[in-house]
Amino acid sequence: MSPTSTDATAPTPPLMQRAGACAALVEGAAYIIGIVLFAAYLLPQGFTDSADDPAATMAFMLDHRVLLYVWTFVIYLIAAAALVVLSLALTERFRPTSPALAQVGSAFGIIWSAVLFISGMIALVGQGAVADLVVADQNAAVQLWAAVSTIHDATGGDIEIVGVIWILIISLTGLRSTRLPKALSILGIVVGIAGTATFVPVIADVGAVFGLGFIIWYFWVAIVLWRTDTADTSMQETR
Repeated sequence: MSPTSTDATAPTPPLMQRAGACAALVEGAAYIIGIVLFAAYLLPQGFTDSADDPAATMAFMLDHRVLLYVWTFVIYLIAAAALVVLSLALTERFRPTSPALAQVGSAFGIIWSAVLFISGMIALVGQGAVADLVVADQNAAVQLWAAVSTIHDATGGDIEIVGVIWILIISLTGLRSTRLPKALSILGIVVGIAGTATFVPVIADVGAVFGLGFIIWYFWVAIVLWRTDTADTSMQETR
């Protein structure tokens, strides 16, 4: 073998793994910020589902526009950017033993990131458009807000199908390749199954486990990626 040839089974350089660890920490922190801010401030202040009362939610948005802007930016745009890095780090980790599954997982990770970017930008741009329109025509502003909210909800997590597919692929690949701890992969499968509750409106509230479980999963993944490279994990799991 020549010095310039590449060994497909060579360990992944730790730099990408550590970048993925940092991205996982960002993801977990974004989830915590989103959940805490929602439960501790937005709900007590009267935040409601736009589908129930778009006029009331529009008024709430106008009164808390800066806070909602920051909240949306963190849980959608920052999380979306971090997800790209984490997805690529996991792809590198799995590629030596499960190249096909690694590529499929990477594809769904990038798709999920794109969906989050789109949803977040729709919400942020929509907030500005509604705020401008309400001065001239309040009824039209309410209608616009209802439309923006529906599109945002459709892409932003009311149905978590892309995230469910991603975490299930990652977890199943982790079990198959032993490149993640077995317990971590099992947790990911549980989180993914919980997320399927969002597919059925009558049990959609059970989907909260999806978000809460993901926080634990993200921080655990961060520890694993930071402490070990791809070769280390494989050897530890097979000893």
